[in-house]
Amino acid sequence: MELQTERSTRLFLTTDELAERLNVRARSIHKRYSQTGAYFNVRPVKLPNRRLCWPMDSVEQLTGVAA
Repeated sequence: MELQTERSTRLFLTTDELAERLNVRARSIHKRYSQTGAYFNVRPVKLPNRRLCWPMDSVEQLTGVAA
């Protein structure tokens, strides 16, 4: 139950989590990001370690489903 509570308060998704939620491969998201700087107008935050964090509110607007 703690895991579910932790996820509901998170503000960002990892690329793998986004891919799972959208039912696509993470590589597809990386490719679109490298071409356009976004994935369907969702712009990630780039961390110092070069990982991407996708804002939860934008992803919810994209999918039409609240987490």
